[in-house]
Amino acid sequence: MFCTQCGSSNAEGSKFCKECGQTFPAAAAVPAVPAPNEQESNKKKGGGFLTSGAGIALVVILGLILIAGVTFGIIFLVKGDSNNTVDAETVKVWDKYDSIATNDSTNFTTIKLDSASLTKAQEDLKKSQEKVVALEKTLKETGGTTARRQGATNTNTRDIKADQMAATLAAYNAYVTKMNELFKTLVGANLLDPNVVNTLNNILAELQTLSTKVKTASNDFLANNTKVVTGTFNPTILATPKTIATEVQNNVNAAQTAEQQRLANEKAAADQTAAAAAQQAAQQKQAAEKQQPQGPHCPKCGASDPAVWVEMRGSYKCYNCGYRQEKQ
Repeated sequence: MFCTQCGSSNAEGSKFCKECGQTFPAAAAVPAVPAPNEQESNKKKGGGFLTSGAGIALVVILGLILIAGVTFGIIFLVKGDSNNTVDAETVKVWDKYDSIATNDSTNFTTIKLDSASLTKAQEDLKKSQEKVVALEKTLKETGGTTARRQGATNTNTRDIKADQMAATLAAYNAYVTKMNELFKTLVGANLLDPNVVNTLNNILAELQTLSTKVKTASNDFLANNTKVVTGTFNPTILATPKTIATEVQNNVNAAQTAEQQRLANEKAAADQTAAAAAQQAAQQKQAAEKQQPQGPHCPKCGASDPAVWVEMRGSYKCYNCGYRQEKQ
């Protein structure tokens, strides 16, 4: 036991401190701590708590807890559970969207404007649009945090990227819808009708505006996003409006040229018909003149009867039509 006055070690049960003489009340005695050599002896004899059954069990339990924690951490990391980065479900939606745009680029890089090609293009675009709508539904149900999916507005990265992905899908959906309208208008379009041409030009202008929106929204999602492989988004389908605009203008020019040629041919044919008619009339007139009787006759009505076409004092008078002519 230790003295509370000077701290010296004394034998158990001592009444006085051997160093300072302090009296040891029974209630105030403090048990002595085993000396170092005694502690070492105890370790050799019993091995301590950690080597006991309870100690070993505790070590095993702590190890399992550590492993479980690391495992759950990996799972949450893979799923993008952190609010500081895009979640895995939103990344999946992007990958599928990127695949749709790539496929559409293959289908519509070079589009012919004949009816069969345009009808096929409308069918393909409808399928593409259905896929985009399905992705919008998936993102709404799985993208971002639970709070976002319940309608809350958050400013964490996870929800911001989910919102950007939603804006990207909406822009692409609008773009594909307008493309389908263009193809529908082109089927059987009368490119000589100014109203039809104006409608086509308006649709093409809207498409170029939508194309810019798709590109901007997509690249906003990709910015500061290490969860996706794509660096920038610029599929060739977004250049389709310019290609089709050039093709439409070429077709309009060709249609106008063909129409001008048709009108010129019609005019030439009409002129030829009129010339033939005039020639025939002249020939008929000459034939009629040859059939008229010889001798004096009224140059106005052709009367040659002496009783009608009468010579009178240096002139002739026609009693058929009243015409008078001086005698030559």
